[in-house]
Amino acid sequence: MREPVIIFGMHRSGTTLVVELLRRLGFFPGARLEENLEPWFFLRRNEWLLRRAGGAWDHPTPMARLLEDDRFCSEAAELMASEVQHRFFEFTGVRARRKRERLLSEPWGFKDPRSTFTLPVWLRVFPRARLLCVHRHGVDVASSLHLRATRDDPRRSVLDIRPMRSRIKASLRRFELLGHYSESARCQSLQGAFQLWEEYVTQAEAVLEGHPGPKHRVSFERLVREPHSELTAIAELAGLEADEASILGACAGIRADRAFAFASDPKRMALWREVRSSECLKLLSYDQEPGEA
Repeated sequence: MREPVIIFGMHRSGTTLVVELLRRLGFFPGARLEENLEPWFFLRRNEWLLRRAGGAWDHPTPMARLLEDDRFCSEAAELMASEVQHRFFEFTGVRARRKRERLLSEPWGFKDPRSTFTLPVWLRVFPRARLLCVHRHGVDVASSLHLRATRDDPRRSVLDIRPMRSRIKASLRRFELLGHYSESARCQSLQGAFQLWEEYVTQAEAVLEGHPGPKHRVSFERLVREPHSELTAIAELAGLEADEASILGACAGIRADRAFAFASDPKRMALWREVRSSECLKLLSYDQEPGEA
């Protein structure tokens, strides 16, 4: 099986954009994807791991502590490896099961921001995985998370309510397939959302530093401002053979004004001045004035 590309980083940082661009160049991100191009196979297992630690996507630090237990990490990796090696590996999709080996000999991988905290498990399953870590300015991320958490949308419920029969059926499966909970009380405030971004950045950098294999940091701002050069580097790491015309075609429609979007909003600029001394902002050179970056 060809080594996968694992795309991770904080939620709302541009991981979906990266997957979409790679998919235009022939990358296989999974047969069954949710709306943010995250494959259900890996998403469900990442959520399962987070729940085992008593955490969640917006409360991820318990996972980092649990993975300090080598026994848990080994047993979790063994369980995940058995799922991946099964002849009905769900990631390839029902129709593709007979073509599994051909599909997985081509550039493939998965994207899930939760992987930022579960990567120690997946890197035992895929020790030669290629890592793509996506970073975006923390204030823009916090603004996006805050907007999503506070918007008034009658189609979204605070609770994911499902019939009891469906819940019982799901609980009998190896990995509970309960609807994943995406709302976050923590992101009701800009400050809470920014602190969550700091936790993801800290963990992502620790993972990158310890990984001896191929890896690349993707700057969201550089990607939208200089898409051709950045996508060329991303495609190379992913093992895609893309010509000049394909790269240019994939980049069509990318908006450069998405970089440092917070600079046009006084409220968001006030948050930036408040958190400017953040070590994570300094680490990623986001402590400069937006116009100077």
